[in-house]
Amino acid sequence: LWGHWILARLTNKQMGKVGGKGIKGAASGGLATLCSADRLYRKTTPAVQGPHWPEGRLQQTGIQVGGTTIHFFNIYGWPQGTPDLASRQKTMWTEIFEQVASLGQAPWVIGGDWNVEPDQLWMQHVAPRYAGFITGSADRESTCFPDHGEPRELDFFLLSHCLKNSVLSYQAMPRDAVPTHRPVKLVLRIEGLREPVDT
Repeated sequence: LWGHWILARLTNKQMGKVGGKGIKGAASGGLATLCSADRLYRKTTPAVQGPHWPEGRLQQTGIQVGGTTIHFFNIYGWPQGTPDLASRQKTMWTEIFEQVASLGQAPWVIGGDWNVEPDQLWMQHVAPRYAGFITGSADRESTCFPDHGEPRELDFFLLSHCLKNSVLSYQAMPRDAVPTHRPVKLVLRIEGLREPVDT
């Protein structure tokens, strides 16, 4: 979940099952990870944190499902117009993929407002062994509708290769709640973790 709009509407009871925080210096950003009450979960941070973890642009939550732990990462990328944008993005991606690398063979999902389109995400240059795959069909849908400029797909999920058989559905939702962004919904079929994945 992304944005102060959704964080403001979570009840205190829900927040007991949430890791949520706003983004320092951001006008309308925030990250939250929700899980149902019957799931064991644990917020995680790297032993040595880069600047984007305490700042709130990266967040990790491990949730136990299907006899394993799936690590869910939320990301809030640097927006266009940010000074030193390319350098900041590379630093952020390096931080998150170094954390992914530390997981070994554990499944992981990275989702959020990347502030870049999927074909601009050059993770293969940052962490070639942990490139994963991007969900959705070949016909991509715009998720960001700025007041100025063309619509773009900036909100999407990147998954570890071992979850390839687990994706049940993926869709961009209506943009009623936050006019400039469409939420994206990913449904995983946990049984797929036990099925062999093509290499």
